[in-house]
Amino acid sequence: MTARLEKQQGDRFTIRLETGTGRFPAGTLVELITPERYYLGEISSCDGDLRTITTEHELDRAAVTAIQAAWVSPRGAATLPGTPTGQ
Repeated sequence: MTARLEKQQGDRFTIRLETGTGRFPAGTLVELITPERYYLGEISSCDGDLRTITTEHELDRAAVTAIQAAWVSPRGAATLPGTPTGQ
């Protein structure tokens, strides 16, 4: 879904859906992505092409990027000291 942010107030976002985006009724779980953060929430109300989203979780994108950089693929998986394979 592509949308334009109309308003943010605390944990609530009002977005305007772009034409042809599809149907997203109340109760739909959504992920909002901004340059700084990821938000996970649910569409709580609909009014034409406007949707109000109540967010439940917020993640800092820089922190997520740092965590992703620390992960290694399973073939070369890193181990932690004190674990059975990390001794």
